[in-house]
Amino acid sequence: MSGTHDNDRYKLYSEKSCYHAYNRGINKQVIFHDDEDYRQFLGIIKRQLADKKVFDKGNGHFYSNYQGEIEILAFALMPNHFHLLVYQEPRDGIVRFMKSLLTSYSKFYNKKYKRIGPLFQGRYKAEKISEDDTVVIASRYIHRNPRNWLRSAHTSIDFYSGNRRAAWVKPQRVLGQFSSFDEYLLFLQEYSAKDFTPFEKFK
Repeated sequence: MSGTHDNDRYKLYSEKSCYHAYNRGINKQVIFHDDEDYRQFLGIIKRQLADKKVFDKGNGHFYSNYQGEIEILAFALMPNHFHLLVYQEPRDGIVRFMKSLLTSYSKFYNKKYKRIGPLFQGRYKAEKISEDDTVVIASRYIHRNPRNWLRSAHTSIDFYSGNRRAAWVKPQRVLGQFSSFDEYLLFLQEYSAKDFTPFEKFK
């Protein structure tokens, strides 16, 4: 969809819908080198979904805010790519949210590593998830994406277990379909690499 105007992209999405959004570094390059990089990416999301707009003292304006428009249901960050499970209210929410997120992180990354040019491999992809059971499957795919998924510090699994809490992570749309986190964990453990998945696995 190179060259597609944002207004045209809005037509590709539906209001009150879930999407699996993902992208990777250009030429499969690493986009998260250290803990600061992971924290920055998630910190941008936290800022975007804060209850109140955050003021940027350096530039003298408020950062973009999508509270009430976007919910993050699950996430997983790997060294060269990321996955987000996103629920949007307005049709144009995910387009504006993702553009702001990736632009902000790219600026941080390029400044930190003294580079220029695009960081990500073209536009992000966003696949609509239309059924509740598919949302659950998508969350499992995302949480299982890291090789050592139970030990990964860069997924939303700890927010599901209750070990961590944050207002900007909303696991209830997934966890509400299980009687407990233990039941959800069993569901994660039952995953087989042979299971059909409609999602592209980045390496």
